[in-house]
Amino acid sequence: MSVRCMAQFVGREAKYSGVFSCIFKIFQEEGLAGFYIGFVPHVLGEVLFLWCCNLLAHFINTYAVDDNVRISAVCSKESKLW
Repeated sequence: MSVRCMAQFVGREAKYSGVFSCIFKIFQEEGLAGFYIGFVPHVLGEVLFLWCCNLLAHFINTYAVDDNVRISAVCSKESKLW
């Protein structure tokens, strides 16, 4: 509904006059399925984005991060910071 209202504003049309008229018109013209147009591509985009982020994190953790580096000098009791 928000995309349709934004497109109406940009195109300077007057199909919807408010939220309730938008809901009524979508239900009247397209039925209940009209509210879910674009839902599947949005979900697929989110899944693809999460998959790419996890793949990138895996590559960074596997190839870029050295496991032999110790950070114990900052947190040890012998350190002068404590």
